[in-house]
Amino acid sequence: MLPTICGSDHSEEDIQARGVELLYQVSLDDKLTSYPRQLSAGQQQRVVVARALMLHPEIILADEPTSDLDEKTEQEIMELLQGIYRTTGATILFVTHASALTAYGTRSIEMAGGLIIKG
Repeated sequence: MLPTICGSDHSEEDIQARGVELLYQVSLDDKLTSYPRQLSAGQQQRVVVARALMLHPEIILADEPTSDLDEKTEQEIMELLQGIYRTTGATILFVTHASALTAYGTRSIEMAGGLIIKG
């Protein structure tokens, strides 16, 4: 609910309801009362995704959204981002060094030395 601290015109009840809705959306409804230190790295990344969605953004910028995750959790996070794109229509721009993850996107731009070399 952190993004709503500054300038939200919604009631605290609406904000909490949206937070709970998002935790369900990212499959963390069983962690509603957990503290960050009680969550795995993958669960913490799901919280990051939920927080990014709190204010219904049209664009989500994700810098290495799967860094430090195992392959299974990496796939789950990328599928979650794909689902968000399909259901909300939000543009998701993610930066990664893992070229295999570009298969999850609709467009790929490759850079080297600060220059676009493919895209």
